[in-house]
Amino acid sequence: MLPLAQREGFPYYVQNGRYVLNDGEWGGGFFIGILWHYYQMLREDGNTEEAERVLRLIQRKMEELAPLRFRPTFDVGFMFFYSAVRGYQILGDGQWLQYARDAVETQKSRFHPAARMIYHDYRFDERRYTGSIIDTLPDVVLLWWAAKELKDVESEELVTTHFRRIAELLLRDDGSVWQTVWFDPETGEVLFRENFQGDTSDGVWSRGQAWGILGFAQAWHYTGNNDYRAYAERLAEYFLANVNADGTVPWDFRSEHRDILDNSAAVIALTGAKILNDSDPRWHRVEEALQPFIAPSGKEGLLDGATFFVRRGWGVMSPNIWGDFFWIESQVM
Repeated sequence: MLPLAQREGFPYYVQNGRYVLNDGEWGGGFFIGILWHYYQMLREDGNTEEAERVLRLIQRKMEELAPLRFRPTFDVGFMFFYSAVRGYQILGDGQWLQYARDAVETQKSRFHPAARMIYHDYRFDERRYTGSIIDTLPDVVLLWWAAKELKDVESEELVTTHFRRIAELLLRDDGSVWQTVWFDPETGEVLFRENFQGDTSDGVWSRGQAWGILGFAQAWHYTGNNDYRAYAERLAEYFLANVNADGTVPWDFRSEHRDILDNSAAVIALTGAKILNDSDPRWHRVEEALQPFIAPSGKEGLLDGATFFVRRGWGVMSPNIWGDFFWIESQVM
């Protein structure tokens, strides 16, 4: 992965064997998070010279990413928790803390008072919709961190309200999740729910299920509130009960096309399970099923068989930056 740091831009997802690059929007923090893992491994091995070289790469990539901390998107959480917060935790440097503080303020500004959720805007079919997605649960770990470590009362109030609303609106009775809820931008009235990255609008997108597991696990970690743990365990039970017989994870649990896998969903869910110290032996089967996909030949990236967006043909059964990051994350916990 280190040669990718020499390129301008950030690795996003692999298409035709090579990483597509972007400006760091939502995935840039995962790449810097990978570099932090390399830095720490080198330091632990006593290879200080190479560690310093990696640190210089991290600093240069952070200079590229830093302007995005003011971009009005909830994804500042993913972008700056695994880059800036990690940097502050590792180095104790005030500049990394300032990056994180700025991102916290941006993420708080995405709270919609009428809907009582962290929101985003999308445009489909010439219509503007305002909504929130299951992905926000682990994205707003930045606010849980700010609430606990910075004693930010506003962050705690907003993120607690957001989690309550997501649990109310996106969790189904059978333990599966909706991906998205759309609401009226003026009144906050719920319009409809859907699963736009899955096979059908009422499917169960496995990465969404994994984001839910991770998000509730992180909330439990930061607060000790066992309600969050119970939500995570409920979503995890559905996840484990619906993987393929060989332990691989289909891209949509309700799809007939169960040969289309999403290994990024597998490693995200595994990371959540390890935060919970979940000893269910079925997780071992999921982890074992990843082994043939590690370090793919002829492709950039660390973990093959991940899937980004099937309907648009983006990164189907190929590495992506969040899959690569959470594969490492799940292995070092």
